[in-house]
Amino acid sequence: MNKLSKLLKAITLIIRQPALLNKVLDDSDVNKQQVIETYHLPKGLKTIDIRDLLPDFTETVEPYCSIDGGSTPFDLALLKGLAKRKTDCNYFEIGTWRGESAANVASVAKNVVTLNLPDEEMLKMGLDKRYVGLHRFFSNGLKNVTPVQCITRYFRWFAF
Repeated sequence: MNKLSKLLKAITLIIRQPALLNKVLDDSDVNKQQVIETYHLPKGLKTIDIRDLLPDFTETVEPYCSIDGGSTPFDLALLKGLAKRKTDCNYFEIGTWRGESAANVASVAKNVVTLNLPDEEMLKMGLDKRYVGLHRFFSNGLKNVTPVQCITRYFRWFAF
């Protein structure tokens, strides 16, 4: 398949499923190139081996939902592993979405506080009711998770 055929096929697929565009925009090579160009770092950002940070890194991630828009299992395991290292860990999260990271960290932390826009505010912004209803799905009702809903300057700036 030549490049023009590939381009036409890609455009057709994106028109049918606009979310496919995220696959290109979220590609690690694309992101790395953007960092190199923006910050003039010839090799991109420095990386570290997870075993240097958490030598005995073995975590179970639960809950986990593989729907787009959430954290990766590795992200959740890393947050949980870091929280485990701190005795009586207090964890603060801005923007909870479905509550996967809050729920995972809550399984090892003393307290978890989440900060989000109020549901009513998200609805006023025109977000779908079903989407808003998914917020805090996994962390709702956990004894050591305190959800805080408020409007802050940061959220106002970020949301508009």
